[in-house]
Amino acid sequence: MPRWLVLCTLVGILGCNPKDPRGGGLPASAASNPAVAVTSAMLAPQSDPIPGADDHPNDPAQATPVSLGETVVGVLGDANDRDAFALQLSSGVRVALQAHALGTVELELARPDGSRTRYSGNHLKLDLDLAGGYTLVVRSLVGPQDYALSVERNR
Repeated sequence: MPRWLVLCTLVGILGCNPKDPRGGGLPASAASNPAVAVTSAMLAPQSDPIPGADDHPNDPAQATPVSLGETVVGVLGDANDRDAFALQLSSGVRVALQAHALGTVELELARPDGSRTRYSGNHLKLDLDLAGGYTLVVRSLVGPQDYALSVERNR
């Protein structure tokens, strides 16, 4: 079974619908029902879409854009691999940032004023008030692994 599917199934159980790393959305039934996700993988065993270790840029200046309501999956190839994401919010928004991995990851949040805060764990859920442009950098603290990062509006 593809590694990304194990993580997507876990994230689906936790309540979000991750995007297929090739760019399309996973069927809602696959995200909410592990049996459907596993069956889908068994029908297409050669379709592990996770690219190599550099699936997202290391450099925050080249960060992959991520929007409210979006979940992205990625792979950290080694201790030096970083995945950078850019989040632009036009006004103060209460946001739930979630990072899920099988091992421990570090999520660094860089604010528009240049200050940075780091969080670590394998199931992070942060409730933050954000406005402006932010950079999120994900890195592994335990070696190569897959992860999912979601950005949701918190009500």
